[in-house]
This record gives sequence, C-alpha cells and structure tokens, in this order.
Amino acid sequence: MTRTLFIGIDGGFSKTEAAVINEEGALLAFTRGPGSAIRGIPSKDECKSLLERASEACDQAGISIEDAAMCGIGLSGIDFPSEFEGQHARVSESLGIAPERLTLVNDGIVALWGATNAEAAAIVQHGSDFTAAYRNQLGNEVLFGHLNVGGIFDIRQELVKAVGRMIDGRLPYTDFTEAVLKHYGIDYSDEFAEKAYRHHINNKLILSTPPLIFDAWRQGDPTATELVQKAMEDYVTAAEAMIKRMQTDDAVVFFGGGLIDQGGDALQALLADRWRVVCPRVRMDSPRLRPALGAALMAVHANGLDTTVLFDILAKEKIL
Repeated sequence: MTRTLFIGIDGGFSKTEAAVINEEGALLAFTRGPGSAIRGIPSKDECKSLLERASEACDQAGISIEDAAMCGIGLSGIDFPSEFEGQHARVSESLGIAPERLTLVNDGIVALWGATNAEAAAIVQHGSDFTAAYRNQLGNEVLFGHLNVGGIFDIRQELVKAVGRMIDGRLPYTDFTEAVLKHYGIDYSDEFAEKAYRHHINNKLILSTPPLIFDAWRQGDPTATELVQKAMEDYVTAAEAMIKRMQTDDAVVFFGGGLIDQGGDALQALLADRWRVVCPRVRMDSPRLRPALGAALMAVHANGLDTTVLFDILAKEKIL
C-alpha cells in the first residue's frame, strides 16, 4: 500500500482519541477511549490504552498501523528531555511503529496543531491538567509551564477553600454553598472542615464541580463569580506571557480544554473581553480541530507535506 495515510493520537489522563486521515484530508476513522497519560518510561501494559485506540482507529479505517506513512502522538507525561529517548522507543515498540515513523510530543503541542494552522499561535488548555504551548513557525512548537510548577488557578480545588470560607462567614453563605456540600456528599456544614482536612472528600467529586460553579456564576452567585474571574485572569496572564516570548503581534491565541470548555460561550466571551484589554493587537479565536486531528496533521507535516488545505478540509468535519 502506498504510504499516504496518517495516524494521530491525543492521550491525556481522562481520555485517548485517535484519528486516521489520508493525504487529501479525508477523515477515515475517529475513536475515543480511556486515558493513556504516562509518567517516565511506560511499560507495555501502560501503553495498552494507546495501542487499543490506535488499533480501533485502524480497524475502522480498514488499515493496519504499518500502513501509515507517519504517526503523530501527543501524550501527557512527555515532559523531560532526559526521558524522551526511552519514551519514544517504548511507544514505538508497543504500537509496532518504526521509530522513524513516529513523532511523539507532549499533548499540549497537538492541541496547538488542532487549534490552528497559523504559523504564530499560542494555546492555553485546562482540563484534567494544565497545558500550554506556542510557536512562531509550524513544527517549532514550545511548551509553556507544562509542569505547572508556577500553578494555574483551578476553580475545582479553590472551591474547597471557598466552601470553608462560606461556612465560617468570610464569604456569603448561599444556595451555591448548599449545592456544593450536597455534591460532596456532606449532609451538615459542620462536617465539612474535618472531611476536607482529612481528604475524605472523593477527588472525583471535587474534579466534577465545574458545572455547578459555572451554573452558579451565570446566576450571579458572588463566590462562583470570584472563582471564574480569577481563573479567567490567570488564563489570560499565561497567554500574555507566551505572546511576550514570541515577540510578535501577528499571532492568534486560543483557550480550550475540558474545564474551560465547560464554561461555554459565556466564558469565552469573558476571556475575549479581557484579552482585548491586555493584548488588543493579538487576535483570539476558538480551536478548530480536536487535538487528535492536530496530531495527524503534525504527522503530515513531519512527512514533508503541506497541511494548509488538509486543515481546512478537516475543519468541515466538525468532530466534537
């Protein structure tokens, strides 16, 4: 078979998505499954979800992995240069892909590839984790704050502290307080402090609070509004820092990821309003493609082909 097929995979903590496209931009397969984030050099077992998604996508497209000209993969956990050679070798081996036909990067990079085909661009993503990346040229992507040592304002974790303040009176006690306590599975407010201190609140419940927060924000709750406002400011600050590094106003900025996406159009509008104040000459837009499709386009680029037309064709597919 002529090697004009490309596989793209985006693997994070909560999900893995895989896509197969051809050199004309036709989407041949798209699949979703459990997460495949890695830490250090993964074992073959730790690559299982990755292999399952790649195999499922290839079966859907009626091809084998060996048929692909290039495979592009973005994984959470591709963080340290000292580990990269071993990670690349293990992923290549686990998927049965020749090393020279595998482009492996951090998942923040493929998110940027999916967001835009513009040469100069930056993206802030907040989902299960925080990722960000920027570039001045296609193929020269740079990670920003990907270890999150500087911290990003996380409304899910900050809500725990806010509930404590709502209960003790430092913040207004509202219907939002009651809704969060119920979500945490706590019947009485005087139980909260001990459960929070002893980490007896299930972390899945903590991480699943964004719909509550954004709903309360839209209804004007003061504490929810403060949380969303602080998160928005921090996202904009991160994007502004990347633009300063890029030293150009001829760029485009994106905000996405599972947590940000849950804020919907209202959060994007809030971000846009603030961005116009901070960087009025730099355009803000919405990501156009899923990161897995960005990974496939990264593979196309690595194979020496132009991605411009393919990007626009895939954008019409509207994979959600």
